[in-house]
Amino acid sequence: MRRPPHGDWKPHAGDRLLPTQGSLDFDAHVRHTDPITAARAAGDVDGAALAGRVLAWLRERGTQGGTSHECSEALGLSLVTASPRFAPLARAGLIVQARMADSWPIRRKVEGQRCSSQVWVAREFAPGGGG
Repeated sequence: MRRPPHGDWKPHAGDRLLPTQGSLDFDAHVRHTDPITAARAAGDVDGAALAGRVLAWLRERGTQGGTSHECSEALGLSLVTASPRFAPLARAGLIVQARMADSWPIRRKVEGQRCSSQVWVAREFAPGGGG
């Protein structure tokens, strides 16, 4: 069963995780070079629900924020499922990159990873409300 278009999606009763404007795009996307199985799998992904889980997790973390690696581990998702939710949330203005006082982005080394990762916070926990 296909879920309704993202503009008609409503969170579960009592949840206020995501706006319901039709302009937000939380759907999974596929490149034209991807195999047909990728397109079928993308059709089964409820991107809005996953984005809601990521946003709720970031809100729980408060000013500490988190990386996509930390989020995927905390929510029991693969990195390739959790990580693509961050960019649409950022475009929607719901999350922002955590920044130091000198405006440099904050990065954090995650155990088991070679490189450091960008730290994100829910907009309401960013200094000055984000931006």
